Amino acid sequence: MNIGDAVCTIAAASTFSEPFVIETKYLRPMHRNFAGNTFSDHVALFMAFQQWIKARWHSEEAEQEFCELKALNMQILRMTFEARNQLKVDFKYLFEIQDFVLS
Repeated sequence: MNIGDAVCTIAAASTFSEPFVIETKYLRPMHRNFAGNTFSDHVALFMAFQQWIKARWHSEEAEQEFCELKALNMQILRMTFEARNQLKVDFKYLFEIQDFVLS
């Protein structure tokens, strides 16, 4: 993972509803924990996405269990994944570089 992955993930996620399943106007403690001590919605979103990817690599069942346990919308995460991948392809094409990295 590099800074380009983080930027593409956050940009892609901003096009959809947030993946956190919330019942009030506030995030649940389990969702706020994704941000650590940063109090950043973007960090929470990115960290939740990264942990979801790890669960997804194991199996679809692990992915579903993770989303249920953490109250995350799996469909939104999947759409974010696809949009992020498309952004990475677009940036690689636009900048004609192998790995998109911001400095």
